[in-house]
Amino acid sequence: INLSGCVGLTDSILENILENSKLIESIRIATCPKLTTISLDYIANSYRHQLICLDISSCFGISSDAIYKQVRSFTQLEELYIAYLSLSDDFLEKFSHNFAHLKILDISYNYNITDKGIYLLLCHCHLLQTFLCSSSSSSSSSNYNKKMMRWQNEQSNVKTIEEITIKSMVELSLKC
Repeated sequence: INLSGCVGLTDSILENILENSKLIESIRIATCPKLTTISLDYIANSYRHQLICLDISSCFGISSDAIYKQVRSFTQLEELYIAYLSLSDDFLEKFSHNFAHLKILDISYNYNITDKGIYLLLCHCHLLQTFLCSSSSSSSSSNYNKKMMRWQNEQSNVKTIEEITIKSMVELSLKC
């Protein structure tokens, strides 16, 4: 189900929609500013064993603590989109140990994330095939903000980073 951009969508409306849709494997609710942690709690309680894809990017009413607490309960989750949520390195440090099964992760435009947080994440998420973190912030000192990154983990276990210009991240692929 894709309800992204529904600016009038509230927790109660989302719950009513999802109550009648028990076979959902993908929920995209990005840029729904009225949604709160209540929606994420409902999704986690109702879909924890079947959800494969979750996009809660730009849902500013959902806290990083709630994301960490609830999203880790999803047993089948392969794709997670958590862009524009003011996440930090501390979040990624906790997050990385519980999300080794993710194949796609988007943490773009989280300005409090530095190379350190990305390093921790990439070293623990061994199944990650696509990793997106980008920012257009020119004032940030973190190198990750300079260009979109795409992390690829080939079946041969050779890890590479494409579309990146910073030396520290290239060295990262050799350390993990």
